[in-house]
Amino acid sequence: MLPNFPPTLLRGIPNNSNQFFDNQGKVTGNVFRPHDDQEPVNGFYKISINWEDDDTVKGFTLRERLVDGSYHYKGGAARISLEKIEAMQRDPPWMGTVGYCRDPINGVNDYHGNLLLTEERVRNKNSKRALLARMQLLITEVIPPLE
Repeated sequence: MLPNFPPTLLRGIPNNSNQFFDNQGKVTGNVFRPHDDQEPVNGFYKISINWEDDDTVKGFTLRERLVDGSYHYKGGAARISLEKIEAMQRDPPWMGTVGYCRDPINGVNDYHGNLLLTEERVRNKNSKRALLARMQLLITEVIPPLE
């Protein structure tokens, strides 16, 4: 593992609808889907995450609120293993498709970072589906939302 990166990260789940959970309650690849209006930067789509630097990050992530005061992550958060991301990066069919970085939002979120999805794989509908389905295997746990 590289320095400055903890073993896990969190991806918030905006709601608990069938857009993000299948009929067995498992998180789907949609949790990693870039926003429809997002433009790639330097060949990558950014998927916002929080690095789990310490035991306060889970609460920090789940307490994030929208402008109207409601919780942002009504579906909870997916915990993702950095070890699994690195294993995916070494797997020939997926080499170069997923990366990660730190990208703190000064004064707002020092834990912030991004998963980076290769534009080339996301542009094509079928390869995008395959990539997002493969990324579901990176999830080690789904943390329930705050009440």
